Amino acid sequence: MPLLGDKKAADALAVDQSAGFSVRSGAGAIPLTHAVCKLTTTGAEALTLALGVAGQKLRIVMVVNGGVGTLTFTAVPAVTELTFGAVGEFVDLEMNAVATSWAVTATNAGITYT
Repeated sequence: MPLLGDKKAADALAVDQSAGFSVRSGAGAIPLTHAVCKLTTTGAEALTLALGVAGQKLRIVMVVNGGVGTLTFTAVPAVTELTFGAVGEFVDLEMNAVATSWAVTATNAGITYT
């Protein structure tokens, strides 16, 4: 476990995606600590996604649908918003080589984006 002031250890922890998953329940930021984030909505909710590290991969999958979840993030080419509206909807994202934007690499038919 890294010490709170140990940035190098915290950065290493942030990209350790070898096991498990993170959970986002309700509005807020999608965690970047694991390769998979299970999303639970409890109403119509705004979600955000920070920039990750170069080459980072992330799958976000809706596991409980309590309302539409709208994810806003920086992406290429021009996708800025994804909408999750049913259990099982997912998106796969990958951070570009210079860690300035996410690219959508896969999604299923239910996801809408602009």
